[in-house]
Parts: sequence; C-alpha cells; structure tokens
Amino acid sequence: MVRSGVWVASIAFLMACAGGNSAPPPQIAVTVHPKPASVVAGSQQQQFSAAISNDSQNRGVTWSVDAIPGGNASVGTISATGLYTPPPAAGSHTITATSIGHSE
Repeated sequence: MVRSGVWVASIAFLMACAGGNSAPPPQIAVTVHPKPASVVAGSQQQQFSAAISNDSQNRGVTWSVDAIPGGNASVGTISATGLYTPPPAAGSHTITATSIGHSE
C-alpha cells in the first residue's frame, strides 16, 4: 500500500512539472526594405531597414552582405544601422538582416 501511494504521488509531481500543453511562441520574422534595391557601384549608398515581428525583447538585427557579417571591400559594407556602401566594381549582392533574438 505504501508503494502505491508513493508511485501516485510521483506521477502527480511529474505531471505538475511537465508544463502541460503550452504552445510554442511564434517564430521571429524579419523583412528587409527596400527590396529589390539598385545602387551605383562605388558611389551611391543605400539605407536598408528591417521590420521585425514576434521579437518581444526587441533585440534587433545584424546585417550581412553575401553572408559576410558587415560585408567587406569586395562585396560592399553595411553598418549596424543598415547603411550599405557598395564596392567599386559592379555586381549583384545579397543584403541579409538576421534577428538577434531567438524564439524560445
């Protein structure tokens, strides 16, 4: 009889700790504007902005050019505020804003 009582109490404790059936929070989504954008190589800068949804802590984004954080002289650079400076040579490059926040 004692064993049965301990077992039932253990199950009740585990069920209380399981957290129930809470739904996961929505994933963070980032949209970059303007898209598409066209700039003159070597001279014209372009300001980009990022619209972030479901980032409850408002952590912002990091910017990259062709998957290079902040870019470089070959692909152009992008500041923490989204200001892109193109490289001297013409080319096609991808600007990406990545959420710093994580869905938890």
